[in-house]
Amino acid sequence: MLFSLSNLTLAFTALSALSQLGVNAAPLHGSNETSSLEFDRRGSTQSSLTSVVDHLDTLGRCPTQQEVNQIAEELNGELTNALFWTNGVDLVTQGKIKKKYHKKVLRDVFPGEILDRIRELCGHNPNHSNGDAFMLMSTAMATIATGEAWVLTTQEWSTQVLQNPDVYFQREMTTLHSLKKVHGVLVYYWDGKKLQGGHRAW
Repeated sequence: MLFSLSNLTLAFTALSALSQLGVNAAPLHGSNETSSLEFDRRGSTQSSLTSVVDHLDTLGRCPTQQEVNQIAEELNGELTNALFWTNGVDLVTQGKIKKKYHKKVLRDVFPGEILDRIRELCGHNPNHSNGDAFMLMSTAMATIATGEAWVLTTQEWSTQVLQNPDVYFQREMTTLHSLKKVHGVLVYYWDGKKLQGGHRAW
């Protein structure tokens, strides 16, 4: 009887230990942690946006080119779906193309408040200078672009797009060419009904 009681006591102790271990280990594989991780991932974009805005507020000055490059990379990673465009392309057409073909333009790379904050901080710098907000952001967008990039232009410029006088576009193309992370630049134009072109600028 003592033997049986002793065995029962040992079994109960072991069962209690296993039960406690199970309770402690459950969250490692349970739905609660999975949901939490998914929530964190879903919220990471908004968290990054807030972090960048806070950083710019703390900075209190026009960011350097390197700092703007870092912002672009933090928000977008490697940009595999870049859509650059020249003057003469209206915003309605640009918006239609980027939506249909899942492309990103400058205002997607630097969303809303971030673009506005950079413009505000760099507003004292001359247009088209290295400290011009749009020059900084254009350079940064081209810096993180990789793979294949698209250029949207007018029919007039479609066959000679690299000669287009748009200063920001010229900076973008120069940056793409010097970094050599983009293996092809395809040129398109909108004829009023559909997208035309698709030839390589280089």
